[in-house]
Amino acid sequence: METSVVDKSVQKEIEDIVLLLINNNADDNGISKSETLDGLIDNLRSSSFFKIDKTNKENFIKLSNVLLPVAESMLQEDIAFCEFPFNVRVSHATAPTSYLLSDFPTDALHCDPWYGEPKNSTNFLYYVYISESSSFVDFYQTGEKDVEKLKSFSGKYQLFDWNNTALERYPKQVEMARLIMFDSYTPHKTVRSGTDIRISIDFRVIRKQYADNIKFDNKVINKYYKKGEYV
Repeated sequence: METSVVDKSVQKEIEDIVLLLINNNADDNGISKSETLDGLIDNLRSSSFFKIDKTNKENFIKLSNVLLPVAESMLQEDIAFCEFPFNVRVSHATAPTSYLLSDFPTDALHCDPWYGEPKNSTNFLYYVYISESSSFVDFYQTGEKDVEKLKSFSGKYQLFDWNNTALERYPKQVEMARLIMFDSYTPHKTVRSGTDIRISIDFRVIRKQYADNIKFDNKVINKYYKKGEYV
């Protein structure tokens, strides 16, 4: 796992795009719009759920064009495919019960390929807004023997047997404008222990070295596009 804090100009570009995305979905989610991201954050604190419509691709294209060069810089390698649209999430202090009881809640410790994501993908998580009272993502590392155990499993997150699996928690990374890069088999989970919201962006990429041999699961094949070809 590696992390980097993006520079101020990139941070501002991302915040402006996220402001547009949330404002465009404010009415459908029953919150007031705002001219500033800080104002929107205040409005979001009074909500319990927020969903962003991904059908309008324009702002998601802008977002990927800002973040992919930063991701390539961290990878030190060209990106062949990327998940599109990126996931822009508003995470609340309390998750809906129906979500927690579903087959693939991020609050359960998991690896993304268990859901059917490409096994050779690289994940990125960016914190647009986070505070000490926000939910955050916890990451863990395992030994080589346990990685093979993780790779042999597929299915509902709660069904994996974590007994006899060595886990070492990475230091907590809670900082606005921080981009976190991690392998698809890095165990991670959402932790909700406060009262504040979190706004974050996550996406997956496939590096050029894996592009020829990648096998897409049918559930996600339509989510991955050649970099720059989003339509």
